Amino acid sequence: MPRLSRTRSFDDGQDRWTFTDAAPDPALAGAIGGYGWWSERTATFDTRRELAGTDGTLIVNLASDLELVDAAGSVRRLPAGGAFVAGLSQRTSLSRSTGAMEGIYLRAPLAMLARIAGTSVAELTDRVVTIDDLPALRRLAPGERLLEARDDEGRWRVLDDIVAARLSASAPQPPALHRIAAGLSAGIAVETLAGELGWSRKRLARTFFDAFGLHPRTFAGLARFERFAALLQGDPHLSLAAIAIDAGYADQAHLTREVRRFAEVTPAALRRQVIPAGGGVRD
Repeated sequence: MPRLSRTRSFDDGQDRWTFTDAAPDPALAGAIGGYGWWSERTATFDTRRELAGTDGTLIVNLASDLELVDAAGSVRRLPAGGAFVAGLSQRTSLSRSTGAMEGIYLRAPLAMLARIAGTSVAELTDRVVTIDDLPALRRLAPGERLLEARDDEGRWRVLDDIVAARLSASAPQPPALHRIAAGLSAGIAVETLAGELGWSRKRLARTFFDAFGLHPRTFAGLARFERFAALLQGDPHLSLAAIAIDAGYADQAHLTREVRRFAEVTPAALRRQVIPAGGGVRD
């Protein structure tokens, strides 16, 4: 049975891109958010802002060199076949194209992504880590295998194999940490989650920080900003006040403070940087 997939394209005569999103093998559906392939050539910009957020991703470059600047300001240059893993980030990072671009991405919850990468969630926080620094993943040669794949289905099968191999060789995150992260993402208060687990607030905060590399309230704020950014990119013409309410902000002032904190611009300025048709956010 063909796997579920969706293709999005944009071409205004200057910039053009195509994204294809695909579901993983059904046996991995509970672990992996999904896979994707993209191809693009742009004339009006060459740099995207990769916004702060709680998501993680694995990206394999298949074409011209991709230059990356992570949230800490470290610069990496990724050739064809090169790959990197990025975890949650409290600040904007940058991805800069050097020509016609093509690549593969894998999206997964942070704990799953860390298992695939063979590291911890905290080690990926605010960092772009190349595959050269991840021996467990490097041994599976994702770049080489994806460059050799003949079509989309061949690429998805390579990713299925890599994910299955890494998950079978690594231990899952403790259920309590998964519950805390899911609860914070859903807007549940720290006090409520601590009571649910029978923990003190101090124990919850310490355990979460050790695992994720940031405090629970910061993670909750990032999740709220992430919801705002997704709504904004989904329809930039919506009023900021309406998006703020839907994302979980108390008022417009609360929205402005957190957008400035995580994106270093105002909400209105961020809206002006949104690229049409789901293309992301330009620098």
